[in-house]
Amino acid sequence: MSQPENDDWKPIAVTLPARYSIAVLALVDRGVTETIAPKLKDLRKQGAQPKKLPNELKAALMGPVFARGEIVKALHVAGIMTPEANMEFGTDALMALVKRDQNEHGDA
Repeated sequence: MSQPENDDWKPIAVTLPARYSIAVLALVDRGVTETIAPKLKDLRKQGAQPKKLPNELKAALMGPVFARGEIVKALHVAGIMTPEANMEFGTDALMALVKRDQNEHGDA
């Protein structure tokens, strides 16, 4: 049975051994670096406003970025990644970037 649409924003926990989390992080990071970052850059050049993008596209682009942030943050909390990595790539750093971008461009 399918869940209501709002449930897709409900956080879920995924527990993996650290070595698997690092492997998943490497895969997600490669996708973010090689695919998503260039696409976001292209959209900005085209003048696309995040509020006007289809929700599916926003999810496809931002989901891996925030997944990477959550993995980095969890690995930092576990003592595996440095505070510097968390400050640059962790979810809290991403949220600060989102707020800054919203203030600069007036969109979400």
